[in-house]
Amino acid sequence: MIYADYAYYTGTYAGTAISSDAFAAFARRASTFIDGLTYNRLNTGYTVTNAVKMATCAVADAMKASVEAEQASAYAAAVKSESVDGDSNTYQNPEDIRDALEIQWAEAAEQYLLFTGLMDRGL
Repeated sequence: MIYADYAYYTGTYAGTAISSDAFAAFARRASTFIDGLTYNRLNTGYTVTNAVKMATCAVADAMKASVEAEQASAYAAAVKSESVDGDSNTYQNPEDIRDALEIQWAEAAEQYLLFTGLMDRGL
């Protein structure tokens, strides 16, 4: 389920970073990520509130920013260290890069979901 549409993104959330053509894909990925953060509660009867919609938009924006950063500096983001004279490169572990991105996305969602109870493990 996609938790926010483009009208909500541009109207209530006031987002401008994602075009209408690209929004559905980012919103789908963001909604799936939100499902993981909320232990899939939104698919088992919990209400999709404004906090969930805002979190979806924030995560979609963060995902879009990640894609733009990756495209702008694909090589630089992966190089961990480099030696010019010795001509050696050390690359970051792709899992470390993915983990760092997921932390950014979670932080984008947490500002809206933190006090909703949806992210609590004990429910």
